[in-house]
Amino acid sequence: MIRINLDNKFHKNLNGTIVKGPRVNIYDINEFSPSKRHFSYMKCYSLPYLIFDNSIDCVESLIKTL
Repeated sequence: MIRINLDNKFHKNLNGTIVKGPRVNIYDINEFSPSKRHFSYMKCYSLPYLIFDNSIDCVESLIKTL
């Protein structure tokens, strides 16, 4: 499972890295760690921000991502 985020918010991965701006979240069972107070099953990676405008067209954004 993947999720594409094109907003200016952020995601914090289990290892402490913070990914801001356009990003892709990929399902990763190893990201879930309640003992470390991390309850996300998603690991986040930056997307090349220069190819994305703040488009709300999800099909266009998916094509750019792929």
